Amino acid sequence: MKTLAVWRGVTAGVVAVLAFVAGLFLALHLQFSACIWLVGAAETLFAVHYAVLARRITAMVHALPDDDDYDPVVVKRQLLHHLKRVDDIQGSMKNWFVNAQHWDDIKRRNFKELFAYAVWYKTLDQMAAEGLEGELEDLVCQLEGHAGCKVPEGYNSELRFMCHLWDPLRHVYRPLLFYIVMELLAGLCHVVLTAAGFRLQQLGGVSYYSLHLGPQQLVQAVTKPLASQQQRRPRHGQTVSSTTAAAAAAG
Repeated sequence: MKTLAVWRGVTAGVVAVLAFVAGLFLALHLQFSACIWLVGAAETLFAVHYAVLARRITAMVHALPDDDDYDPVVVKRQLLHHLKRVDDIQGSMKNWFVNAQHWDDIKRRNFKELFAYAVWYKTLDQMAAEGLEGELEDLVCQLEGHAGCKVPEGYNSELRFMCHLWDPLRHVYRPLLFYIVMELLAGLCHVVLTAAGFRLQQLGGVSYYSLHLGPQQLVQAVTKPLASQQQRRPRHGQTVSSTTAAAAAAG
């Protein structure tokens, strides 16, 4: 039965490909010049749309989060909780500065700049305008307590901390035809899998193709590996990786 379903899916996929190739051949053969103009116009419009969209998204990187569930107080508490679990505080925090060679290279204002981004998603000027400088000073003081040493005063202008959400958007332009082919392939995969007996289901905003699995069985199949990973995570008092503390704040 399974073999028959697989062959039925393969047959449906081959038929879909042949139909697409035949339609494309007829369109180019009957009205070649019209198709060239149409493709050229579509690619030009898509290129303009792509450039405008990329510029708009890049301009949004400094926008404050609109998520109603985002609470800097909670993020700050999580950061302090993870700092307690990290053995090498100096090494952990140093890793978040791209070109820092030693702990003493990082000054007090550099840490405040990092915490303003990681916890509040703001710049130092925005924090000062909202009267939140005391929050940053409190975090640096607690960092000193966990590190067992003082953070030097001042600001090192040569240091740059990792702020991925504020970095320029990296993108590579691809023609419209590329996306059309990708969508056709995705549709072909859907046809093949459906014909083979698989069913498309949604779980937590993610699409899954399952074979002979109901909704509850799918939940168990997906969540069981995640539960196993959580059981293998270090418990309170155990050593965690050096980037855990800052990652928890930035995430």
